[in-house]
Amino acid sequence: MAIRWGILGAGSVAQRRVMPAMNALGQCRIQALMVRDSGRARGLASEFGAAEHCNKAEDLVANPDVDAIYISSPPNVHCEHTLTAAANGKHVLCEKPMGMDAGECEQMIEACNRAGVHLEICFVLRGWPVYHKVKEIVNSGDLGQV
Repeated sequence: MAIRWGILGAGSVAQRRVMPAMNALGQCRIQALMVRDSGRARGLASEFGAAEHCNKAEDLVANPDVDAIYISSPPNVHCEHTLTAAANGKHVLCEKPMGMDAGECEQMIEACNRAGVHLEICFVLRGWPVYHKVKEIVNSGDLGQV
């Protein structure tokens, strides 16, 4: 069974990378998308084969035909959108940055844990060797308390 995705915010990363990748995978279907501009939402829904579109985040996350939400809205609302998605029982794939500060990140984790839904962050750089080296240096203590 395909995961029915709701796309919350469809900026350039979503349009150029994520939505085409979802459409290329047999396990995913873009069910609905939310863009504030109704005309743009309609056009993107047509372009990417979404069955539904809306211009309010609350409508997207409350949609019973959506299993999971991809959040690519502006970073200052990632926390709000994640909390709303979790409260509606939706799994969340959130673009980076996760939240505006550590407190927001903790809220997001706690809300998803309470709701029993998955929370994943699109931080593709974590596998790059340079970041592994940075982690090694930080963990060594050579820099002091970080």
